[in-house]
Amino acid sequence: MRASGEPFEIEYRFKDGKTGGYRWFLGRAMPVRDATGQILKWFGTSTDIEDQKQAEERSKISEENWRMLAEAVPQLVWTIQSNGRLEYANQRYRDWMQPDFELSGDNFWRQFVHPADIERTLALRHQSLETGEPYENEYRLKNRQTGTYHWFLTRGLPVRDEGGHIVKWFGTSTDIEEQKRLEEALRQSQERVNVLMNSRIIGTFLAEDEQVVDANDTYLRMTGYSREDLCAGRINWMQMTPPEYLARTQQERQELVVHQYGTPYEKEYICQDGSRLPVLVGVVALQLDPLYTIGFVLDNSARKELDNARMTLSIWRVTN
Repeated sequence: MRASGEPFEIEYRFKDGKTGGYRWFLGRAMPVRDATGQILKWFGTSTDIEDQKQAEERSKISEENWRMLAEAVPQLVWTIQSNGRLEYANQRYRDWMQPDFELSGDNFWRQFVHPADIERTLALRHQSLETGEPYENEYRLKNRQTGTYHWFLTRGLPVRDEGGHIVKWFGTSTDIEEQKRLEEALRQSQERVNVLMNSRIIGTFLAEDEQVVDANDTYLRMTGYSREDLCAGRINWMQMTPPEYLARTQQERQELVVHQYGTPYEKEYICQDGSRLPVLVGVVALQLDPLYTIGFVLDNSARKELDNARMTLSIWRVTN
């Protein structure tokens, strides 16, 4: 310093003569020169910056803890600057997408977002950056190691300064591929149930214990009940069962409790007008306590008539 004559600045700790403790100070010094440029003396200040140093240390510890947490969680964690440029990505993020950091703007995101999702994703991203609204989106991200895509749920929140200005965005991306697969399986299952419920050949009903709570039009047509009867709770499959079939029906109920499904069996229904309908019934338990079941009913009258006709023909041949 004295040799070069340049102003200097340094941080150091001074010992407090009263307490014996040390505090951080910022020391600054500038040379005072005469008309010829020769240094006459030095002028300096020492400013107590202990509080600032402690705040910096707390901030450093907080930042280290945040990064440890970001590396430990199973999500992809990232922060972006207010202009949308990626600032930080945890290791899981880097391993999954292996991004080319030389790319910028929309091109950076195009390298790993599924082509079918990219335009919607970019539109939502631009909207959040412009308005400061929290960001949430579901889209597919490419695993650069395998070349496959997984569905992710991404959420981003703005981080603001004391003046309310956005300084960065903090976000996470959670793998929801398994959830999406379950949703698709459920959708397909629901479609198959709808096909059965809308069948014109098979009567289908849902029951809570003995009470029918829902049924397709085919079931209602078979039994002679109306949709109004169904909504009013006037359809009870046990009450529709003739006395001679009660024992077999109770046996079926016990099978449901033990195995959650029953062996299809033949019985008759007492229809709303008092007539009898031969049916083939199969039931599956959806829940045991209370007992929720779905039943499939096939009109068996045509086969019964054929059996009776065959029996009559056999008797006629024997007697003639």
